Amino acid sequence: MNDAVLSTTMLRPFDTRRAVPLAATIWFVIAAVGHGIFLAYILAVFYPPIAQSGLAGLQGLEHLPAGFREGDTLGNLAAVAHVLLAAIVIGGGPLQLIPAVRRHAPTFHR
Repeated sequence: MNDAVLSTTMLRPFDTRRAVPLAATIWFVIAAVGHGIFLAYILAVFYPPIAQSGLAGLQGLEHLPAGFREGDTLGNLAAVAHVLLAAIVIGGGPLQLIPAVRRHAPTFHR
């Protein structure tokens, strides 16, 4: 039989004071990456058609149930406002959780 002995340097005690901050950091990075991917999707799908054709650019999009409706200016503006606000919230949301932003830009944080 073989007896394997681990040295004390290989068996470091688990530091519980670092566990919660490490878990929070990992969670934040995963959430921020997810938000970044969704923001990139929103900008890639909606920005080019609107930039090129204005509100009429929404006409061919399958992502909007109603899309562009001729003569429905209020509805079209509501659709664009919804997408724009979604991009702002999705893009700015993770920034609210960064301690330096909360500390140095409290107005932005609120």
